[in-house]
Amino acid sequence: MVLSRLPIAVAPARQETVASYLTRLANLHGLPLRELWEPISVPRPGSRRRDVLADRLAAVTGHRREHLVRALPELHPAPDWLALRHQPQPGCPRCNARHPGGPVTRLLPHHRYVCTRHRYWIGPPDVDQRATALGGLDHLARAQRHHLRLLRLHGAAATYDAVLTGFLLCGHLWAERREDGVGVHREWTRRAEVLIPVGTETVTFSASRLFAAVYPEAVRLAGLISPRQRGDTGPRVMATSSDNSSSRSGAAWAARTTTWAAMTPLPTG
Repeated sequence: MVLSRLPIAVAPARQETVASYLTRLANLHGLPLRELWEPISVPRPGSRRRDVLADRLAAVTGHRREHLVRALPELHPAPDWLALRHQPQPGCPRCNARHPGGPVTRLLPHHRYVCTRHRYWIGPPDVDQRATALGGLDHLARAQRHHLRLLRLHGAAATYDAVLTGFLLCGHLWAERREDGVGVHREWTRRAEVLIPVGTETVTFSASRLFAAVYPEAVRLAGLISPRQRGDTGPRVMATSSDNSSSRSGAAWAARTTTWAAMTPLPTG
């Protein structure tokens, strides 16, 4: 079966999955998904799956092959899977609203945590979790821009490791918070109560939103412990040392540095 050009020209969203894009096309044209998928795909050797061919998809949509390959990571001849989250997710709902035909599912890169245009948290979600409106937490949008600067300076792998280390340090310090709730702990609690309002925890609680609460400080710490600024030692020594005094000094350094990170404004550019 050969499909002719579809009459409704709908472009894919950036980082959209192939299944999401084809489902939207099928919905808009009143076609069963299988009738659209099979003519533009070939069987994968040794599998029951079928791989969509970019040339065939271009022929039925009217969009250039190069445009489709840039937008749909799965069509790239050599996709960088390590740079992408393993779990597809919805992304920003206001960005998705521009794309008709149904829900949009995306394969976002590890460095995308905030939609800075619409102020939504799009970090790694919990199961079936939609993006979270930031409700005036502009620090998170500034942290995303800082995160992207780190990416340009240090590359994807080093930035991923540094930000993850920042999250781990913040999580440890928040778990060990003092009873009086001073300093950075108070700010994290304030943000958490914006994202997970008191009294709604059974509905709104998610681990992802707790990550959002500490994201600015995690990125700040990432800038301090990234390879270009710290060499090959630092957090690894603190994390792996079996000496109690070293562990205590490492924890003290992390506490002081995280407090400084919370009190120092991020660049606004």
